[in-house]
Amino acid sequence: MKFTPRLPVWLAAALLAPLPTIAAHAQTVEGALSQITLYADYMSQNYHETGGLDREIGTIPGAAVDLGYLAPPISGLDNLYIGGEFQYNDGNVKYHGFTLLTDEPINDTTSTRIENGYAEIGKGFYVGSSNFMLVPTVFWGQRDWDRDLVGDDEDENYRTERVGAALHAALAVTDRITLLGRVGVYDTLSPDMQLTSDGEYLKFRQGSEPGVEAEAGLDVLVVGNWHLRGAVDINSFTFGQSNLVPISATEGYREPSSGTTDVSVKVGIGYSF
Repeated sequence: MKFTPRLPVWLAAALLAPLPTIAAHAQTVEGALSQITLYADYMSQNYHETGGLDREIGTIPGAAVDLGYLAPPISGLDNLYIGGEFQYNDGNVKYHGFTLLTDEPINDTTSTRIENGYAEIGKGFYVGSSNFMLVPTVFWGQRDWDRDLVGDDEDENYRTERVGAALHAALAVTDRITLLGRVGVYDTLSPDMQLTSDGEYLKFRQGSEPGVEAEAGLDVLVVGNWHLRGAVDINSFTFGQSNLVPISATEGYREPSSGTTDVSVKVGIGYSF
């Protein structure tokens, strides 16, 4: 009589049970990183110039679209990641400072529009198990900020590009819930401010300085490929003092160095693919 060893039913179930869970977690991580998400957001802006000159503080409503694609291993690209985001905010904030047309500081309201976006590429790596992935990337971005002092004929437009490196993290805590994070460091490229005041046009080239951005989010798989997502992100950077822009043979202006911190709270719906 031939003897065939058999595992007890309970032991076989215990050994095999984790396999579907791991696969489900991997699918959750990949779905959270590979989707398009539409957000409604509120941005808290805090801008201040060195020396206590201009300062703007306020909350600006807006919207954003986030796109990420994580190539599956079967594609031959082995977790190649391509992503990006575009954010648009428009509203009014409180202003305290000076203009070319005033000798005394004023307190007023600024109409503010901010367009901010980036594109990135990297590669994902599972760490320890298939429910945790890290994705280092390199990115390029651009930020355009237009401020117009209400009731005053003065408009300023700040524009800068940036290049840097970032690290995404995705941790599936259940088959439907994934914690997300992103931290990036960058350098601004040739930032400038264009000023239009009472028919006069001036352009200030400011100094390039480093910046940092970070985001923490929660992704919930609701049904099928549909997700709910919430996130908080921070973008903090500085501009160096500009060159001297002459307005006459004996006079000129400089744009002082400044610091900006934008904090956005975003809630949206996404579709994974």
